Amino acid sequence: MSIDVRPLCRSDSSGCIIEMEQTVDMVLDIERSKRPHDNPIPRPPPSQELRCDTSKPYASADACFPLEVSTTQSWALSEIFGRSVKGSCLATNSHGDPTESVCIRVPDEHVVEISNGVERKIAAEHKRCFILDSSKAFEMILPQQQSQAVVSRQPPPLYASRSFTGHGQERGGVQTLLTNPSQDKAISFVYFESLPWFMKPYLHTLRAKTTTSPSPPQSAIITSMYYRPALDRQRGTQLELQITVPPAST
Repeated sequence: MSIDVRPLCRSDSSGCIIEMEQTVDMVLDIERSKRPHDNPIPRPPPSQELRCDTSKPYASADACFPLEVSTTQSWALSEIFGRSVKGSCLATNSHGDPTESVCIRVPDEHVVEISNGVERKIAAEHKRCFILDSSKAFEMILPQQQSQAVVSRQPPPLYASRSFTGHGQERGGVQTLLTNPSQDKAISFVYFESLPWFMKPYLHTLRAKTTTSPSPPQSAIITSMYYRPALDRQRGTQLELQITVPPAST
């Protein structure tokens, strides 16, 4: 989960507002999420429900090589999360019209069933968005269907990984690898680091370098910095860095 807070100022400098955006990313196993409703204890499925490849030489009543699944897994919001969506988002767009409360990215040929709401398709993004009725419960169902189509995944603008090195206050450290996959454009972003109060980084040991040759000076990589030191047993360390990574480099 992440919360992004950023100021938005009017072009005429008449005032500014603070915009907050919350993002929650989840990876769900649909089959496992649906299990508690009718099979709360994990156990293998009965043999008669297995789909086996009988062309294998070792195929028998005791040996099963599973067939490749050719259909999509059916699911519904109430099956995954235990309830449907009640109500709608009260926010409106710049024209005063209601905003979409639920969006889903699926191939165009997939069937999506809804209980109510107004659907809007965005073909370029393979996205379907729905404006919900504030007085009714919204249910979305994706039935099982024969389809091998998948929505292509857009490459991320940045790859990031963090690890701890060494041990103790003297030799311990934090290492972060930031990779820009673009071949022709540099990327600039704010890197946020939060550490508990008992981990005290020393700013004079901060080093930044790239894999490009020759590597630009550290002042060209870290263009701005904000540091709030930790207080023992009260708050952790907060470090924000404005970083620029050249194209095709780490």
